[in-house]
Amino acid sequence: MLRSPHPCPANAPTAPTVTGQPLAKIAAEFGMNAPQLALAWLLHVSPNTLLIPGTTSLAHLEENLRAGDVSLTAQDLEAITRTVDAAGITTWRPGASTQPSHAC
Repeated sequence: MLRSPHPCPANAPTAPTVTGQPLAKIAAEFGMNAPQLALAWLLHVSPNTLLIPGTTSLAHLEENLRAGDVSLTAQDLEAITRTVDAAGITTWRPGASTQPSHAC
């Protein structure tokens, strides 16, 4: 499940929506799962951000690391951003169309 780079209780109801069908469909085009794509997207939109994904097994660690090998085009980034924005995730990220209006 994608969680915002800055965890916020306000995101809890919508976070599963982001890793549901819309993002999973895009991820499948890259041969990966939705959480991997979410990590790749975050690395591309904010390369100076330190991502700390939950890793409960060696297999998850390997999946997370593969996200860093993904090359996303400007069109890919736009499609993913539209999907995240449509899900109503409120998180700070460079160039986001909306920023959190609440303190998390």
